[in-house]
Amino acid sequence: MDVGFGLIEAGSVRTKNTTHILVKNILDSFAAGIAYWLFGFALAFGKGNGFVGWTNWALAGLDDSKIAFAVYQIMFASTATTIVAGAVSERCEFIAYLIYSFILTGCIYPVVTHWGWAYDGWLFRGHTFYIDGQAVKVKYEDFGGSSMVHLVGGTSAFVATLFLGPRLGRFQKETGNVIYIKGHSVALCTIGIFVLLFGFMALNAGAQHHISHPGDASVISLAVFNTLVAASVGGFTSLFSHRFGLFGNSWSIHGVINGAFVSMVAICGGCNSMRPWSAAIVGFVASFLMKAFEYLLLKLRIDDPVNAVGSK
Repeated sequence: MDVGFGLIEAGSVRTKNTTHILVKNILDSFAAGIAYWLFGFALAFGKGNGFVGWTNWALAGLDDSKIAFAVYQIMFASTATTIVAGAVSERCEFIAYLIYSFILTGCIYPVVTHWGWAYDGWLFRGHTFYIDGQAVKVKYEDFGGSSMVHLVGGTSAFVATLFLGPRLGRFQKETGNVIYIKGHSVALCTIGIFVLLFGFMALNAGAQHHISHPGDASVISLAVFNTLVAASVGGFTSLFSHRFGLFGNSWSIHGVINGAFVSMVAICGGCNSMRPWSAAIVGFVASFLMKAFEYLLLKLRIDDPVNAVGSK
């Protein structure tokens, strides 16, 4: 996933910032490996209360059979962190970003995932309502991390862009009009979305956590297929909406990339249970919502070079 994000982000900025972007994405993975090993897993999945866990620091006392699960969660933590790299492109000090990366992967992301994915998390436990004498339990479900991963990353990106402000020359000082800053490589962005497509399918398949139980094959295949359907519909929807007057009057490769990307993010939460026609609707709606958020951010003079906030 970090490779796909890195390619899209590198292609969306000016040439002089390419190395800076790629280094940040590399270190995101390394920071996640260290911070999540030392603190993150304990806060996320250690025994505790409904808010946070506090056992298995540095994986101490963790059964070896759960190590693979910890590795999988490190990948999620790294993904949540690297989302911000694109949003703060061209205007964030390297040391500041590195500190943020450790904090998000070691503290913020683990606490949020404890709420929704740990057995004693307050969202995971849910709440029981009684309707006409019948007990109805309502609980939070997020199979592939639409909120647990991507909303955390998108919210962090939004806060970061607010604090940093726009890039120099992004908005006219007198009128506030948007000045388009062109990325240097469509090719990198295109390769990046293909890498992300396979990355999303792999992560959503892996969210089942096992492959030998009855019904696993059906769940995994449905999750992968729904991811592909949502990305395809979202990409086409964004493409034609740019061509036929809704968002412009020309074919847009960036429209295809962003539409497919936001659709994959949106489908993660329910990709294991939705029918393919539902995944198509999710992709269709998500592509329009992304564009609405993109326009809103520009109206508020918030600079997000890769639309990391709008796509989450």
